[in-house]
Amino acid sequence: MTESKSGNKSLSLGLLVVGAAMMGFALVLDVVGIRVGYRGPLLIAGALAVLAGLYFYPTIEHHRGIINSSFCSRCCSPLPSP
Repeated sequence: MTESKSGNKSLSLGLLVVGAAMMGFALVLDVVGIRVGYRGPLLIAGALAVLAGLYFYPTIEHHRGIINSSFCSRCCSPLPSP
């Protein structure tokens, strides 16, 4: 599956915009004080969409390696004991 850089760029920008809008809407719901059951999942889905948009953004050759190593170092590192 090979896409052009413009296809990757439009996909990544779309994910970034949708993710930012979802996170912004969740923030507005929180500030206004509206209690709805989908505010938390909306925030998480927005954050995941932003991360996916950053992952697919076509930049330098080693960009995905940097993101993968950053993600693995945060998720796979042992948690400090309290």
